[in-house]
Amino acid sequence: MKPDSELALKIQPYLPTGPISEGSEMRDRVLDALGLEICSNKIGPGSVFSTESIEQRFQVSRPVVREALRALEALGMLAPKRR
Repeated sequence: MKPDSELALKIQPYLPTGPISEGSEMRDRVLDALGLEICSNKIGPGSVFSTESIEQRFQVSRPVVREALRALEALGMLAPKRR
């Protein structure tokens, strides 16, 4: 096993390869806020919320909310409840 100092040298910060759109900034804002609330148990296991409530809370469009929720789902932080 390599020492931690060698592993740390391989970690690179994420740098976007193209221009950042306003939509991606909004998605990241929603993603960060919800992710933090999930990690801090402000949004607990089994909590149910609608995309409409998130749209209103963050004043963003439905596609922005959908992208943020897909990212949280991909990270295993939430599971969608289908209608």
